[in-house]
Amino acid sequence: MAEYKQAKKHLEQYEKSSRHKQLLQTQIEEVKQKNILHEQTLEKIRKQLEKEENFSFLSFLRGLTGKKQQFLEERLTEALTEELKLVEAQLKLEDLQDDFVSTLHLLNAATKAELQAKLTLVETKKRSWLKQHAPSY
Repeated sequence: MAEYKQAKKHLEQYEKSSRHKQLLQTQIEEVKQKNILHEQTLEKIRKQLEKEENFSFLSFLRGLTGKKQQFLEERLTEALTEELKLVEAQLKLEDLQDDFVSTLHLLNAATKAELQAKLTLVETKKRSWLKQHAPSY
């Protein structure tokens, strides 16, 4: 009976790890998409800053009205915020990928087919034992 419970527990653990693997794959893809968005936003801000640094009529007007410094500070603040979000997303991606590898190692330790075969064998032994030890009426 203990062997049956153990085999069933291993199969349940395998199925749980399989579901966890799927969840991790989804999360990894979401974080990768966020990374792309953060990189695109950073590139957009960099282009705005480069454009402002080049002489243009708008840049000249901002310089006259005192808005140029404010504009640059706002863009730099946005850039720093996006850089932090990007670093955070990259760290999260690394953690998810490490967790994914660990889950794969668990899944590779025993395949589902092996676990089901073991469970079937234990169930067969159990039925056989019950038939042998069944009370006769």
